[in-house]
Amino acid sequence: MNQPIDYDLFIRFFESYESKGFKNIDPAAPLLADLEEKMAVTKQFFYIADLIQLRILFVSNGYFDFFGQVPPESYASAVFEASHPDNKQRHSVARTKLIRLAQDMFNNQWKRMFLNSNLRIKNVHGNYIHLMFQGCLILSEIPYHSVFMVMVLTDITEIAKIKHGYHFYAGPDESFFRFPDHQLLMTGNVFTKREYEIINCISDGLDSEQIAEKLFLSVHTVKTHRKNILHKTGKRTTHELVIELRERGVI
Repeated sequence: MNQPIDYDLFIRFFESYESKGFKNIDPAAPLLADLEEKMAVTKQFFYIADLIQLRILFVSNGYFDFFGQVPPESYASAVFEASHPDNKQRHSVARTKLIRLAQDMFNNQWKRMFLNSNLRIKNVHGNYIHLMFQGCLILSEIPYHSVFMVMVLTDITEIAKIKHGYHFYAGPDESFFRFPDHQLLMTGNVFTKREYEIINCISDGLDSEQIAEKLFLSVHTVKTHRKNILHKTGKRTTHELVIELRERGVI
């Protein structure tokens, strides 16, 4: 396995250039050159964004290697369009959660929060790559009052074979901002595709009979899935589960 990057390097890069507004960054600067060299090996890239003004301020070389010549200002729409169809809904939820989290930080003066999720994204070659998104949100007064984000993207295809489910985290625990090893990737809400569909149907207020009709399943199969979901999450009722998943921005 390649030597994981110490994520403190990303924070050091942020702190080194925040007073300059992330402008006129020399690609040959030692810290950036070191990061670029390491990321080329670990199949990673990163960008820095202002989440209040909704602007990307800096992208590393790997951004263009992955997306081609997509202008950074077009990233948000481009990455959503490149998202695998099965991921569109989760992607929308994650984006909404990210902006809401930034606004809450801005209003409540929380200093640092983290948001992770994994999605399949189409690269410049037309291949869907399993990417881990790891955002560190930072409230700063420099160069002006806003919430900035260091977003690290990692090709996790060879790290963990995730056939079903996904990783999701949003909160203050900085241990989630680290190289995505297998243990990290298995943390979160790991539902099968069918379980996720049923959870969303429950969230929409459908009962078992209505879910069965919508998904072309038997009522018995739907009820079995519901029991498995509760067993997997340790919840007593699906209502309790839905409330928690809404609060965490999963649905």
